[in-house]
Amino acid sequence: MKKILLAGGLSTELEHRNTKLGLADYIDDFTSKDDKNYQTFLDDLIYTIGPGEFSVYDSRNNIDLAEIDIVFIRWMYRVPITKSYYLSRYCAWSRKHCVSDYSLYYPPDKIAQSILFLEQGVQFLKTLYCPNTNILVKKAKEVFGYPYILKASLSAGGNSNYLIRSDKDASLAINAEPDTDFLAQEFCPNDHDYRLL
Repeated sequence: MKKILLAGGLSTELEHRNTKLGLADYIDDFTSKDDKNYQTFLDDLIYTIGPGEFSVYDSRNNIDLAEIDIVFIRWMYRVPITKSYYLSRYCAWSRKHCVSDYSLYYPPDKIAQSILFLEQGVQFLKTLYCPNTNILVKKAKEVFGYPYILKASLSAGGNSNYLIRSDKDASLAINAEPDTDFLAQEFCPNDHDYRLL
């Protein structure tokens, strides 16, 4: 028996359109009746990326992707290719078969940068990412406790960079920038900026 995950679309967009992923229509030709099939949205995935560590948890099905054998990435409407890249790189790292691999596209953001640091063996701060910011801050509190850093995936020069010391701080940051794609990192006390060139 294989465990197969179909990931695609963003839940907010697809649920707004009253659309389903359609696992049966998409992968019936590749699976047997004994296989266990799961469907999820790309914004339900929680990524943990740290030195020597790369994991993905599907919050919709409550399953660690380490248990999945095959991942199908399906484009639905305007699926951001960046989210497909992260999942593809996870599959490559964990040696899982990935149908519709998007590894060749490298987005210019801090999540892709963390993945590259991991793959190249460069030391970096443990990073959490989930496109659903409410899920992200809940997971960050669980993993890091307080304080931790919440920053925009495309930020630069200290912009959209928050030191989170409480639930209230997290709520204020999210409400200040509701359309920002955030990531969370462990807090590293410092009085200057580190640059790796």
